[in-house]
Amino acid sequence: MPTIQYTLRNIPPALDKALRKRAKITGKSLNQIVLGDLVAHNHLPNNTNESLSEMLDWFIGRGVDNETIAVLDEEDRLQKRYMAEREWRK
Repeated sequence: MPTIQYTLRNIPPALDKALRKRAKITGKSLNQIVLGDLVAHNHLPNNTNESLSEMLDWFIGRGVDNETIAVLDEEDRLQKRYMAEREWRK
């Protein structure tokens, strides 16, 4: 299927900044962000092969690496220990 290309001009700086920020945060290209917005705004079906979790990455975040999980586990362990000691002192 042939694709159609557009050239957009006179993009306001604030819009450019917001779109580029979303692209960076989601790990998508600027083209993917703009195309996704156009599809959603026009209530068209999204014909991508993205899973539900990939489509919701912008909302709930991307996968977490092992180092981050280890830090969060350590923080959880310290919080539990602190709360146990606090209860013991009552």
